[in-house]
Amino acid sequence: MTDALWDEAPSADPGAVPGGLADPGRLVCADPDSVFALLGSASEPEEQRGATVYRASFDVHRHLTAAERRFVLALDAARLDEEDLAARFAAVAVPGAEPLGWEPAWVRGSQADSRLVWTLTGHQGQVTAVATAVVDGRAVAVTGSRDGTVRIWDLPPEGRPAHPCTAARTPGRR
Repeated sequence: MTDALWDEAPSADPGAVPGGLADPGRLVCADPDSVFALLGSASEPEEQRGATVYRASFDVHRHLTAAERRFVLALDAARLDEEDLAARFAAVAVPGAEPLGWEPAWVRGSQADSRLVWTLTGHQGQVTAVATAVVDGRAVAVTGSRDGTVRIWDLPPEGRPAHPCTAARTPGRR
């Protein structure tokens, strides 16, 4: 899907959209599936903040208009103590929509769940199974995907694969 705020069709290549996750206008107006493809690539602090706010209500973004998404993102940013980002979301001009005309002054709610702060990336298909365990004193997550792979992930803040040989092809899958 091509979106007017993207120079070309959105891409999962973070280099194709420099600063895309740090740009409230792109997060508000771009196709949610295209934004989702970029969430794991956030490397700069501003991009990480944008990705965290977007993840807070990701389950509803694809069902909203850009104007409605602007409203939700502004509230989520305020809820996560990102007042400047909340104001920037509220100020986004959405083609064909009235200006929001307000910005959140305060929001009562929980802070970001640590599960929203980073995403494990690496599977090529939908993840269909997740389990956690402690192996040799290390907290790990084990994920299985429709692409036929199983991965083991260390669970410290880095969220990186436990080691290179942990991706395994499931027998009987291509």
